[in-house]
Amino acid sequence: MASSSSSVPAALLAAPEDIAPLPLIWCPRCNLDVIQWFISETPMNPGRHFYKCQFRERCNFWKWENKYIDYLRARWSHVFLPAPPPAVQAPTMILHEIQSDMKIALAVSLGILATVMMILVSKM
Repeated sequence: MASSSSSVPAALLAAPEDIAPLPLIWCPRCNLDVIQWFISETPMNPGRHFYKCQFRERCNFWKWENKYIDYLRARWSHVFLPAPPPAVQAPTMILHEIQSDMKIALAVSLGILATVMMILVSKM
């Protein structure tokens, strides 16, 4: 696997609200620490994300993000269940609100009509 000659831990470059886009696991090779997320600064792979063990002298765990995803899926497939299709709730909610408003308006109108009818009948 090719190694990046220029990289910076993403945590040093990222804004405080940024977090690693994938789970960071204990290094499966050396088990000395959690692997780190990096962003490549090489001309051939600028901005490309990768994950590696921080104990480079003793451990060679290193994967581009796409291979890291494959690695995680192979071991923890239940974590990577497909996302449910996006819910189309906005139009449905609006439709329910309109229907509810129409029922209220109809009930009020029928109440007024019944009152007017009673008044007219009582005057006969």
